Amino acid sequence: DAEDEYTLAMDDFYRAAQSTVDSPRADYSKTLNLLDLIEQDDPSYEGMDHVYSLQAWYRDPSQNGSKADQNQTIDYYQQLVASFPESSHASLAHLRLGKFYMEEQRELVGAKAHFKYVIKLEADDGRWIDEGLYYLAWCHYMQASSVHPEHYTRAIQTFDQLLMWQVSTEREGSRSTAATRQEAIIFSAISLVEMTADTLDAPGAVTQLFSKNLGPRPHEADLYR
Repeated sequence: DAEDEYTLAMDDFYRAAQSTVDSPRADYSKTLNLLDLIEQDDPSYEGMDHVYSLQAWYRDPSQNGSKADQNQTIDYYQQLVASFPESSHASLAHLRLGKFYMEEQRELVGAKAHFKYVIKLEADDGRWIDEGLYYLAWCHYMQASSVHPEHYTRAIQTFDQLLMWQVSTEREGSRSTAATRQEAIIFSAISLVEMTADTLDAPGAVTQLFSKNLGPRPHEADLYR
């Protein structure tokens, strides 16, 4: 199903990104103690959004922390977006929260809300917009079924946003976007096939459906290969 496909895709993505040798986990206890002191001694500190961001980052199991730190990580990210919604650190906080709800809780509605905030805050050229679009598209794909085919349409449209953003920023050829581009092509194609599975002329229907939803695109030919 869609969740299994997502898990397999993520396994491939992280396997390609990881080093073959695990580096020892750094000890950030002194840094965290200092951040705790800032919170306790100067709660009105003007850079508290940065403090919350660092508190979460150094505890985040996906970065430096342990699994036991996950609840604190989530709490700090939630405090950050609630108290400082326009902070320059809010986008990353929403991205981490979205991934938590998506991957750990399988709560896709809540995850989508966070990814939409990432896209909104990052505008057209932000650092995290590609990941916001990528994970939002995956949420739609994971929600899609024969009963709710509208999510296939939204997945295709969001993957298309990602692909067009990569073209517009001239990043489609970079190593960092190669994996997401390939997955966006593959799962857009799968979504189109699923949406036209009951039609007699499936290839023709796929072409018509793509044109209806998106119009001419530089990556359209890649979908039919």
